[in-house]
Amino acid sequence: MLPIMVFDTPEQKSKFEEAYLKYNKMGFYYAREILHDDALAEDALHDAFLSLARNLDKIGEIDCNKSFNYFVTIVKNTAISALRKHKRAQVVEIDDEDTLFQLEDSAPGPEETVLRQDSYEALLAAIRTLKPEYQAPLLLKYANGYTEAEIAKALGMTVSNVSVRIHRAKQKLIPMLREKGGAGFAQTTE
Repeated sequence: MLPIMVFDTPEQKSKFEEAYLKYNKMGFYYAREILHDDALAEDALHDAFLSLARNLDKIGEIDCNKSFNYFVTIVKNTAISALRKHKRAQVVEIDDEDTLFQLEDSAPGPEETVLRQDSYEALLAAIRTLKPEYQAPLLLKYANGYTEAEIAKALGMTVSNVSVRIHRAKQKLIPMLREKGGAGFAQTTE
């Protein structure tokens, strides 16, 4: 559902509507990848679109990688903030005697966090160099676990076309990841 916004000009409204139609599905998948919860992802996506509306003048054409990357950054930051807020509010354990609430500490150690973040950032940077039509099927399949049939339905494509795009995206990513990550990414071929 398109959020109701008030814009100064019809051009701004049109630009926002175009961005919403173009980025809505992908933004949801990015937020869901981080939050692992549909309701939280929808809330984060809504907040991301509000932020985009406030900063609409910072993007040029909607149908370009720069604008797409800008929106993905907004979604990522909004989702991470929502995740932090959700984790702080999560009640894991109640001490019956003192009625104390404690938060679960399931976070990885600092070394593991850095390694994961570096690998994730390298992969995300490589994926962002791909054309949007290759990014979407690849992320839906490997980041969100969708089948090719589900991806085809979500993106309005044929299953065959989804398979081809995923294959081409992987063929473009493999050399980049090997170059950037060395042996760590050499095993990523399927």
